[in-house]
Amino acid sequence: RLELLHSGGRVKDIQSVYLDTTFCDPKYYQIPSREECLSGILELVRGWITRSPYHVVWLNCKAAYGYEYLFTNLSE
Repeated sequence: RLELLHSGGRVKDIQSVYLDTTFCDPKYYQIPSREECLSGILELVRGWITRSPYHVVWLNCKAAYGYEYLFTNLSE
């Protein structure tokens, strides 16, 4: 029994169900960890910015949150 689907001893009416199928594909069988992603990004950034003072990195973030881990580690 799923408590979140019950209220006052009865099953809640469900109006809509939203299913995120973003990673519902066999090619996403293994999603890299935060650490693996960070390591890859750090390697790319370091390789780029060491070329010259004119090589800069611009991060265009699509979401409003979730980048704190990346930004904190990139700043170090």
